[in-house]
Amino acid sequence: MVMSLNTYLGKDQNLLTESPEHCQKVELESPVLSNSELEKLRAIDNEHLQAKTLDIVFQASEDEGKLERALKRICQYAEDAVIDGYSIILLTDRAINSNHAAIPAMLRSVPFTTT
Repeated sequence: MVMSLNTYLGKDQNLLTESPEHCQKVELESPVLSNSELEKLRAIDNEHLQAKTLDIVFQASEDEGKLERALKRICQYAEDAVIDGYSIILLTDRAINSNHAAIPAMLRSVPFTTT
């Protein structure tokens, strides 16, 4: 048995048909990326694939609802990016510091609905 960690990024197409658009994806050998691989993804900008980076940090304080508002903001930014034609959304937490925390990874993977 051979295990593969290959991951494909890009717009999904109808699985019941075949077309040239089905080939317009980026193949990654692993979901874990090096900094240089991440920068290559960030630089993608052609007629089929565009990448958008979203900052997922929020101002850490004891104010009630800060995290929930930050999650709603990220979800709205991601939705807007897809509407604008971006097919790859990169989430970054590189802006963390003593005043800003990253949204916890488990919360980022749970579907979030806005009302």
